[in-house]
Amino acid sequence: MSERNKNNSIIFLTTLSVYLGLVLVGATPQVLAQNGLSNFSQVKRDNKFICPNNGLVGDEIGKEINPFEYAFAERLIELIKSTDERIRIVREIEQKTVTLPFFFKQTEFAPYFKKTGKLEEDGWKNESSDWTSAAHAGQIAELHSLFLNPLCDCSEPSKQKIVLNSSNLKIDNDWLNSEFTIKKASKQRADQLAESLGQVFDLRTSSSTNQAVKEVYKKTQIRSENNQVFIVTRLPRGSLDELLKQDAKAESK
Repeated sequence: MSERNKNNSIIFLTTLSVYLGLVLVGATPQVLAQNGLSNFSQVKRDNKFICPNNGLVGDEIGKEINPFEYAFAERLIELIKSTDERIRIVREIEQKTVTLPFFFKQTEFAPYFKKTGKLEEDGWKNESSDWTSAAHAGQIAELHSLFLNPLCDCSEPSKQKIVLNSSNLKIDNDWLNSEFTIKKASKQRADQLAESLGQVFDLRTSSSTNQAVKEVYKKTQIRSENNQVFIVTRLPRGSLDELLKQDAKAESK
């Protein structure tokens, strides 16, 4: 099977599992965003923990998925569109009053031992606006499973919860603010990942023909601090919305 077919299969299964989860659990955002996706690289654990391959850095190649190919800017734009559409539906169709900001926070933890001694491999928590849609949850789940999780380095289970990665998004009428964190095994690996991601984002800024996508990458900063990598976007809605209109007109011609 080709690498592209593998990636397509993974994306399909990821999306399918998310939406099957929506149906089965009643579509609560707190359940669907995770839906068993926190540990993308599963390994068999007997009595001794076996660390899977470390998260990708630089030219390291993933066996099944390459997070460096993840369409980061397009996904943030989709989240904005989902938010605006959800507001319209809730206000006009459901006849409810909702206001911005929209927010969605998710934190995932490395495997850890509970007080009972049980190994917890899917430790996570999240919170969101009470009018979050299924579309939001699916998009956040995809962001974690196809981008953040594959970039994190594994961590030996401990008796404490250790943050593996997190996402923090806030969208209001004026701004899109997002911050993603990725934990690496060392400061050196964090520095290397930040540099690699920066190069990828710079290339997309210069090569993309979509002005809205270019703007997202321009307004996104990547930095490392100790053994963590931070991906921070501060984007004015006014300029982005205007670019989205321009891109829509250009595509319709």
